[in-house]
This record gives sequence, C-alpha cells and structure tokens, in this order.
Amino acid sequence: MSRFAALEGMSDEPAAPQQRDCVEPTASVLDDPLFWLDLEMTGLDSRRDVILEAAMLASDGQLRRTVDGPEIVIHHADPVLAGMNEWSRQQHDRSGLTERSRLSTTSLAAAEAALLAFVETHCPGDAKAVLAGACVYKDLEFVEVHMPRLRARLSHRVVDVSTVRHLAHAWYPGAARKARAALSAHAYTHRALDDVRHSIAELRYWREHCFRPSGGGSKGGRAARGSKAAAGRREAAAARCDGEDKRSPVAELVSAMDKL
Repeated sequence: MSRFAALEGMSDEPAAPQQRDCVEPTASVLDDPLFWLDLEMTGLDSRRDVILEAAMLASDGQLRRTVDGPEIVIHHADPVLAGMNEWSRQQHDRSGLTERSRLSTTSLAAAEAALLAFVETHCPGDAKAVLAGACVYKDLEFVEVHMPRLRARLSHRVVDVSTVRHLAHAWYPGAARKARAALSAHAYTHRALDDVRHSIAELRYWREHCFRPSGGGSKGGRAARGSKAAAGRREAAAARCDGEDKRSPVAELVSAMDKL
C-alpha cells in the first residue's frame, strides 16, 4: 500500500473547538502515546473488501517503550475468501492467513471490541488516540467503514511512516541508502504484527538518522543564541566604525547597544 494522505487545508473561518489527542500521561498511561495498527485485508476497497487480520501495539512518543496489544485473525467463510483479488489471494495463501481466517472463531465485532479495549486502557477518558503505521491512512479508512466504535475513539491525525520514508529519500539520501541494510532484520511480511513491528523499527531509524536534536528547544538555549548573535552584531558594527569619530551616529549606536 503506497499512498499519501492529502494535507489538511487552512481556513479563515473561526476555529472549531479542537479535539484533545491522548497526550496526558498518568501512572498507567504511556507518555504521548501512539497506537500502531496494521490490518491485512482482502483488497484495498474499504466498501467491498474485508479485514482478515488486525494487530495493534502502543508506544510512547519517544518510541522507547512499547506495549503489546491484540493480534487477531478474523473469521470469514469461503465465499468471502474466494472473492479476494489475485495479489491478495497469492499473498495470504502463501503466508497461511487465508487458512487461519477460515479456521478462526473470532468475529469482526469481537476483534473491534478487543482493539477498543486496548485503546481505552492506554488512552482513557475522552482523549483521541493517534494511529501510527505504514500507509496507516488506509487502515484508518477500513476502521471507519468496518469498526465505527473504534473509529470514534481515534484522532483525525495519523503518524504515517511511509510519508517520513518518502521525505527521507528526498532530503537525506545518504541515510535512505543505508536504511535497507539497517532494517534488514525486519521486513514487511503482510502479517499484521510483523508489519507493525517493522514500522516502529523504521521510524526509530529515521528519527536517529534524520531527526537530530538541535539543542535549541529551551528558552535558555534561544536566549543564549540571541545573546551571542547580538554580541556578534555589536562587534561587527564596532569594527566598521573603527577609526571614525567616536561621536558619529554609528559609534553612538554601538555605544548604546553596549549599554543594553
């Protein structure tokens, strides 16, 4: 699934009350949690195709801690399984997912209930959970059609690793060239749990190699940089007016700046 969600537009209309994403930690809740979801489907048409398998993990926003969630194969009868497109039929036959779906006793409703319970455990209250994954907008599309109760607990925001990958290839080609070897221990197998774990590993790689801290996040850091810049400007101005009458406008400006 290689697709990219459109950027949300800006409007001059008065802003509606913003929904609160799940970012407030408690003793039992991850800090700035992300809910990593992967679905395996019979195809990519959310109105015609169905969900065969779902897996979810939660992580903190720093990607340091993860909590395992449900891994569920959903039952479908032979007529549904026979309706898969050719790519899905070959892939899911090869991985064994088709047979596992045939033998499963878990309904779609039960799978939704398990996923919802996991989200509510780690994102309690009325906060909205943020989904993450590779091309996760497509998973969100299927959730909206097939799991409306779960969808009601999810934010409209997503963290799409595929978007980060695309930008990294354009902006950080050196890191992108090394990514395949660095992530060789992981692979997208088109089994839900494997793919979720790969997505987390991939985003960790991009964070380490592309999203490097600048050290300028604090007010103190910004103030120090501002002070250094101001000192540099004063020194440059003083050099330009070296040898001039100390009562010239430039000299008086430099003198005034030194007193600030």
